[in-house]
Amino acid sequence: MRDIHRVVISGATSSIGTALIDECIGQGIEVLALVNKGSSKISLIPSSELITIIECPLDEYSSLMNEEGAIRADTGPKYDAFFHLAWTSTSGDGARDQIDNQITNIRYSVDAVDLAVRLGCRVFVGAGSQAEYGRTDEILTEQKQCYPETAYGIAKLCAGQMTRLKCRQLGIDHIWPRILSGYGPNCQPHTIVDYTIRELLARRSPSLTECRQIWDFIYTEDIARALLLLSGKGRDQEIYVIGAGQSRVLKEYIEIIHGIINPDIPILYGQIEYGENSVMHLACDISKLREDTGFSPQTSFEEGVKKTIEWIQLD
Repeated sequence: MRDIHRVVISGATSSIGTALIDECIGQGIEVLALVNKGSSKISLIPSSELITIIECPLDEYSSLMNEEGAIRADTGPKYDAFFHLAWTSTSGDGARDQIDNQITNIRYSVDAVDLAVRLGCRVFVGAGSQAEYGRTDEILTEQKQCYPETAYGIAKLCAGQMTRLKCRQLGIDHIWPRILSGYGPNCQPHTIVDYTIRELLARRSPSLTECRQIWDFIYTEDIARALLLLSGKGRDQEIYVIGAGQSRVLKEYIEIIHGIINPDIPILYGQIEYGENSVMHLACDISKLREDTGFSPQTSFEEGVKKTIEWIQLD
């Protein structure tokens, strides 16, 4: 059991990052938020005396400085946990198969461990992905073998292994959550939940596949709670699957959104062909996460969609 009072969050302007910041504020935890220089999303980080923002791109983690010099625990505040959420080349045509960029992400992840140690952190919490598993019809567990098919999935798997080794060498705890499909405020517009909401709000018919996939969606606020619980209660050198633990046919999720916004607008199912390597089955068992941390999702899909709609309408 680790007491968590002060944390570092890389990728702090991401959807999970902003949700994690909100969770930390709610629990009175101080946050050092690392963001890209000139990021247009810095405004999404709430103004709070608990938050310190440093603009620093991933390629500067190895030499991150503050006004007094090198940022380290013996010359500044000491932090308890480092959440590494930052990752480049995650969206756009072919971005996840840009091999050189994904390899660079592995280097940045190792740099983040070094930074965590300089800041005095006792635990490093990564952000793995369902993409590490590749395509499978099996329930995803921590024991399930990984056969990633994209450069992104391969890099995430490697980053998890490399940071685990680095943490062991440097003497801090390492936890690697593999996060399934998150949705909620501040998510990428290309994600299916965000896209469907925005199209229906604009009174346009979303063009989708047949939506026959089996899927597990988890609200970003629940992901944030799981990550914070893992920082305190997760076991060193362990992998954890983060999902809702309940799956449905994708079309059922779409119809929930449809019914909440405007059921009179047609959904154009089948207008989009499945990709060559489309994942058709995404379901997980979160027993280990629940047993070690007491986590259980608190937000139903219906409730999460309503909150996401409210955020988009205010955006």
